[in-house]
Amino acid sequence: MRLRLSLIIVLIVHLVVFADKMPFDLEADYINISNDDSFIEAKGNVEVQYKGYSVQANQLYYSKNDGLLEFRDGVQLRDAQNNMLYSTSLLLNLNNDSTIIENGILKTYHQYYVAAEKIQLLPLSYVFSELTFTTCSNQHPHYHLHSSSLSYYRQTNALNINDSRLFFYGIPIFYFPQFSYNIQRDDQQQATPKIGYNLIDGTYGTLNFGYFLSEKSSGMYGIGISTNRGFRYGATHRYLPLPNHILEVSAYDVAETGFEGGLSYEWAYLIKKQSQDLISEYLSNSLEEDSMVLFQAHYLYDRIIYNELYHSHPELKLSYLRAPFFYDTLLDAELGGGYFEDRFAKDTRYMSKVMISKKIIQFSESSSLNSLSGFQAQVYASNVNWTRFYNQLSVTFSLFGFNTELSYLKLFVNDGYSPFIFDTLNEITDDEVSLITSVLLGRIDIELNLDYKINEASFRNLNYTIGWIVHCWQLNVHLDQRWNEISFGISIPNLN
Repeated sequence: MRLRLSLIIVLIVHLVVFADKMPFDLEADYINISNDDSFIEAKGNVEVQYKGYSVQANQLYYSKNDGLLEFRDGVQLRDAQNNMLYSTSLLLNLNNDSTIIENGILKTYHQYYVAAEKIQLLPLSYVFSELTFTTCSNQHPHYHLHSSSLSYYRQTNALNINDSRLFFYGIPIFYFPQFSYNIQRDDQQQATPKIGYNLIDGTYGTLNFGYFLSEKSSGMYGIGISTNRGFRYGATHRYLPLPNHILEVSAYDVAETGFEGGLSYEWAYLIKKQSQDLISEYLSNSLEEDSMVLFQAHYLYDRIIYNELYHSHPELKLSYLRAPFFYDTLLDAELGGGYFEDRFAKDTRYMSKVMISKKIIQFSESSSLNSLSGFQAQVYASNVNWTRFYNQLSVTFSLFGFNTELSYLKLFVNDGYSPFIFDTLNEITDDEVSLITSVLLGRIDIELNLDYKINEASFRNLNYTIGWIVHCWQLNVHLDQRWNEISFGISIPNLN
């Protein structure tokens, strides 16, 4: 189950420093202003409006000299997106941009509920005490996650959760003493047990446990077993020496294939489209929308891709993602190189990849016509080259309850080949028709994703997920028919 716990942090409201002149509108039954205008006291139906935020309380105290703005008794805060915060008190220190919330309950427009005895939003970190999270009704949740503490460190994007229990219908079904997460990375290992089947492992099961040394140093150790590769155990340690820098060391022993792991380094620089206050920045999901420069270096043994293992000794990659380009297009560019080894070859490979995307016509909020052009060149030290160029037209629409993206891809150039097997798996080698669609039929949630090669009359990709919604959680079965993989899990609908 992927409870994306970082979303708990980003939905808490955090106001910015007031200007010298009081930058909000204040209404109340009773308002008292000191003679020197340095202190304001308001009582009875207090309401403050500030940059799209509406705050209501029974009492307000504002000290200009100390930079403190405090709301007490029946505090309610609503933002422009209809996220609601309820608390007994909310204290803003305008001098250092910190906030302390007592007995806070957050209800978001996604219908997420977050409750905590104390929330501290500090300049460098967010700290939650006795935290409860659910997407069910907050009064009688069918499931909820309770943690004694949760800390998010803004400079390193590190999240640490302590003493967590997952409850279903009031019964604790899973406990993990500590778990660490980094919201900069999207390839997180999950905390809950995982079972399934794939071609490389056969039937498998894994279980991970986290540990936390500091905001810069944390990791995870895990055990697992599979019918093809036997018993597996080891650990992954992550060190963040500076903001946006991640150094990761992993070492696992696998009974049938030996050592798995190595060393990885990643540096990411996010180029924000515009300056935002904290709540607007995180609710906009900026990690997905803003441009990013990304450098990665790997020295790894037994990397897994579908049904193959390969080594990279080393691999270097530089990417520029979601960059604004000419004529309202977006550019993804990638340069890389390294020495690789799989069961077919040992060779040095250099590669370049350019993707240009554009929304041609926006028909409505849920339907549009889009274009994607791609160029990829791979050059190998063994005097082998592989070059491809294609264009894809896609239309997105909603019809009869189906949310659909239908695409046609024309491959204009496909020249050469790769001596490896690992970098040819699931790659575009033919004209294609693609379909991504999802529909909710009562309590059954169905998702289908396929890519069909027209000339070769075969599927490059065919997978589907069937989910059964039980109140506010969902039991899923995911099947990849092309690669003979199946997995089971629990998810939370609309937790994204």
